[in-house]
Amino acid sequence: MKALGWLALVACVVACGPVETAPTTDAGCPNDLPKACPSSAPVYADVEPIAAARCASCHGPGGTEASIPLTSYAAISARKTTVLAQIYGCRMPPASAEALTADERATLLAWFVCGAPEK
Repeated sequence: MKALGWLALVACVVACGPVETAPTTDAGCPNDLPKACPSSAPVYADVEPIAAARCASCHGPGGTEASIPLTSYAAISARKTTVLAQIYGCRMPPASAEALTADERATLLAWFVCGAPEK
């Protein structure tokens, strides 16, 4: 039930904008979801190299999760609530892969909070 509560809150952040409190994350995972879209909002061009480096090996052609492609703006945007929840909850990238850097994580989270703008 707790997971559904923070997932709903994350979905609201994406759909509705900033909220007063950020959802909780798994133990050891930073509680760093921006409360609002930064003034310099990231766009897909900022996110694409991160997705290509960190997601496409599994979520691209021939990957173990190719059925959930994350190789284009349309594919990521269509799953933005789920992708945000996975990144924010420190479930992706998986423990077997290299973790996102602090800058990569901040860019991705800000992009989602800003509504995942293409341009």
